[in-house]
Amino acid sequence: MSIHAPDATDVHNIHELDFHRFIIENLPIAVFTVDAAMKITSFNNLAEQLTGYAADEAIGCYCGDILKSSVCRSNCLLKKIDYRQNAVMRVESTILTKSGKTIPVGLNTAAFINNNGIFTGGVDAFLDLRPLKALERERDNFTSMIAHDIKSSMVIIGGFVRRLVKKSEKTDSEKHEEYIEIIRKEISKLESLIKDFIDFSRLRSGNMEMHFSPTSLDSELMDLHEMYAPQAREAGVVLELHNEKTLSVIYADMNHLKRVFCNLLDNAIKYSQGKGKIIMTTQETDSHVIVEIEDHGDGIAPHELSRIFEPFHRGRGINKKEGFGIGLSIVHAVVKEHGGDVLVKSTPGEGSLFTVVLPKTIDYENRETGPR
Repeated sequence: MSIHAPDATDVHNIHELDFHRFIIENLPIAVFTVDAAMKITSFNNLAEQLTGYAADEAIGCYCGDILKSSVCRSNCLLKKIDYRQNAVMRVESTILTKSGKTIPVGLNTAAFINNNGIFTGGVDAFLDLRPLKALERERDNFTSMIAHDIKSSMVIIGGFVRRLVKKSEKTDSEKHEEYIEIIRKEISKLESLIKDFIDFSRLRSGNMEMHFSPTSLDSELMDLHEMYAPQAREAGVVLELHNEKTLSVIYADMNHLKRVFCNLLDNAIKYSQGKGKIIMTTQETDSHVIVEIEDHGDGIAPHELSRIFEPFHRGRGINKKEGFGIGLSIVHAVVKEHGGDVLVKSTPGEGSLFTVVLPKTIDYENRETGPR
């Protein structure tokens, strides 16, 4: 028997086949192919990861026995495709993994049709939709919570305004002041809610505009201390500002930067009810100004630290505390837009330390921007 040496065409075809396999194996989406009998002929790395089946287990099996998709049994896409009109179909479905877990996926199915119009095989690409579905749920929850809180504050404000209007002559001065204070607090909550919502919308759309100018953090931090000290006292904690040396002037958008410190102080007070002190400390290096906000409150669990700057993440005490989980994501984004960084250390039950590091000058071209 003679052995045929591969000619240039054979070598080219082999290299081309290897290249195609390399591409399919490394696509950022799960892909498998089937023959005319609907049996799997290839199964890439992400298909293995998503389904839990190894390629050796899947190849040779009917695709429906591996995917167990909600459309496999009664509504197989490859069988539904009208080869004369469109050899590609896209739907949302679910698959059942080897371990029995149901996963939502986006299915993209294409049929291989030969020159005689006969089906000879197909390819399925499927994308894990769990992250997208989670974001959709978070968005819906966020919208629902905002609507609920706006309505709640408006009902409270409306109720006390009606009391003041109807009983203005009968209401003693002490009650009058109490009602006014309740209304003021609810309006303040609404203002904070609206600002968070606007900032978050700008953050997600990439339209958070910054207007930098020379800024003295000393005066701004002193103003914040005066503003938050009464609120801290009401929560049973003492707010201290340790600012012994005059800070260098930095370039910053103070309107946005003020939101950073307001959000951090709001959180510190929220999670420190009756627990010691909240201490704001300032220092600087040759190139940076540093502001630390330390509380002795609930603390943050180690497994949550890596996620606290994610939008909608609400960790410690979420069942007892108000909020939407977007304040820290805004903090992170604003600081990054300034070319700085925000760090956190925390011990459950002992408190947290947030450190905001801001450059004295802004590298506009190379600064790292916050998440979109």
